[in-house]
Amino acid sequence: LKNIATGPAGERGDWGDASKVEIPQTGVSIEELSHALRAWLGNETHGSGEIWPAANGIALSVRAENNLTVTGSGPSADLDKLLDRAAEKILAQTQPYRYSAVLVQRGEFEKAVEFLRPIAFGDNQADRAWAYTFWSNTLIFAGKDREGIPPADIAIKLDTSDPSGYFARLSAEADLDQEETTLRDLKSMAPAAHGS
Repeated sequence: LKNIATGPAGERGDWGDASKVEIPQTGVSIEELSHALRAWLGNETHGSGEIWPAANGIALSVRAENNLTVTGSGPSADLDKLLDRAAEKILAQTQPYRYSAVLVQRGEFEKAVEFLRPIAFGDNQADRAWAYTFWSNTLIFAGKDREGIPPADIAIKLDTSDPSGYFARLSAEADLDQEETTLRDLKSMAPAAHGS
């Protein structure tokens, strides 16, 4: 990384608004890269917390944005486990779809479906569509392709412009060797995939 500073402020070492930290041979600043990564991966969740001695070892309190607080306690040797549990609880509340993906990665398919169910049955139509898509994908990853098709169909009905539900359905159909149905669904998905 190199500092590109302009004007007298840069010469004095003041890295104010006039400065730019650039990645060599790319012409891309760290700020531009940060914005691109956030757009691609989503927003950051900032947190803070404390750890203190407790009767059974240690206790901790972790706070995230929107005053979400998670607490825990246990033996001092379990600090990593306590932090992992706190992080998971915060992830489940602040980024539910990423949390469901973590459960799927671990092979905890039933737990992932149970976690998604209240979101799928909720009031927000966009959230419902995403939850049904993730529900479908969870069943497909679990090897239950046939069971994964109905939630994908609901996701498609809730948001016909989002190709995610179609992709889930296509994945299940491909696994089930349903070539004619897959071809039909590919044709119906084309407008959604092109945003029209």
